[in-house]
Amino acid sequence: MPVASVPVLTFVAAAAMLAAAVWHDVRYRRVPNAVVLGGTLAGLALAGVPGGVGVMNALGGMAAGFAVLLPLYLMRVTGAGDVKLMAAVGALAGWPAIVGIALASFVAGGVLSLALALRLRVLPGVLRNLRTAAVVTVAELASGRLPDGAGFPVTSARMPYAIAIAAGAAVYSLLAASGARSIF
Repeated sequence: MPVASVPVLTFVAAAAMLAAAVWHDVRYRRVPNAVVLGGTLAGLALAGVPGGVGVMNALGGMAAGFAVLLPLYLMRVTGAGDVKLMAAVGALAGWPAIVGIALASFVAGGVLSLALALRLRVLPGVLRNLRTAAVVTVAELASGRLPDGAGFPVTSARMPYAIAIAAGAAVYSLLAASGARSIF
C-alpha cells in the first residue's frame, strides 16, 4: 500500500464510522457497538502500516478519547456509545490529534445544544438546568464526592452527541488540512 494512501483510507474509515454513528444516534438514540468496533479495528490496523499514525499513537488517542468523555458518562451527561465513539475516533486520529478533536467536539456540542434549545424555545430552562448542574457538581466536589449526575435536572430534549463528535472531527480535519499552524 502506498504511504500516501494511508491518510486517505484513515479519513474514509473515520467518515464512514461517524456517518453510521450519527445516523444510528439520530434514528435510534444509540451508537451501535459494531460501528464503534469496526472503526476502532480500522484505526488500529491503519496505524500499524507505513504512513499510519503508529500503533502507540493510536492506542494513546484511543485512551485519551475514552478518558475525555468518561466523566460525562459517569455524570449521566452522555451515553456509553458516545464514550466508545470518541475512543474509536482517537484510534483513527491518534495522539495528539484527539485532543483537538475532543475540544472541537465540545465546542460543537455546546453550539448545537444552544441551537436546539433556541429552536425548541426552551433556552431559559436549559440555562437554569445548567446552573443547577454546576452548583450540584461544585457542592459534591467540595464535599469530597465525585459527581454522579443524580442531582442533575432531567431534560426532555437531548441532542444525539454523535453529531457533535462528527462535527468536531470535521472541523479539526478542515483546520489541519488548511495547514493551520496551531489548531488548538
